[in-house]
Amino acid sequence: MTHIIWVWLIAFVAWFTPDRIIAVATAVYAIVTLVMFRSINSQSKAAHRQADIAERAAKAAEKAAVAAQDSVLNIAEANRINRESLQSVQRAFIIFTMDFTIVRLANEDGKTVAWRFQLAIENTGNTPAKEVRNYTNWRCELSEDFPFPDLDDAGNLITVGSGNTLPVWVAGKSKIFSFPHDISHEYIRRAEQGQGHLYFWGWASYRDVFEGTPVHHTEFCYEVLVLGIRDDTLLWTARTFARHNSSD
Repeated sequence: MTHIIWVWLIAFVAWFTPDRIIAVATAVYAIVTLVMFRSINSQSKAAHRQADIAERAAKAAEKAAVAAQDSVLNIAEANRINRESLQSVQRAFIIFTMDFTIVRLANEDGKTVAWRFQLAIENTGNTPAKEVRNYTNWRCELSEDFPFPDLDDAGNLITVGSGNTLPVWVAGKSKIFSFPHDISHEYIRRAEQGQGHLYFWGWASYRDVFEGTPVHHTEFCYEVLVLGIRDDTLLWTARTFARHNSSD
């Protein structure tokens, strides 16, 4: 038995010649290399798949961020439009109406000496007008290039913030009246007879109650036509002059 084992061992050793050992080693190396290549290739594919997933996730996140930004911008724009719509409907709006208050002024004997005119300044809006400043005046004739200046009773230029330009508050859907202007009865008689004209002009500046809105400005010029005088009543009508009428 021992003899047989030795015979087999000698034959096995004799079989492993240098060429065969190299061949076996080469085969083993090739197998190991193939296994390693397949393993590395599999890992590379997995890494590529992970990279693709990450890239798709990044693109999806980018799209979501852009969509969120667009949504925020759309909401902001919608809020702006709604705010401007609300302001345009609810804001204060100052105008000078042709609703004059005219009072006869008499001396101690009851004789008419003058007529006092005050112009209605109305806020036709639904919300208050604040910091309302106004100026009104009158003249018998207006030249084509008349600059509509701010003058006191003596004909001197005045500055905003003095006299009848001090700021006031006007509630929505209400009115105030301008500084009074006393015009002699003698001149009113001349105007009635067509021997003179009677022009009123002025302006108002104000703010509405909405934050961040600009100062608004209204200006006017009317001609008052005296139709007749009946005891203590002045019959009149008014019309808009060709210039100096605007509002914002």
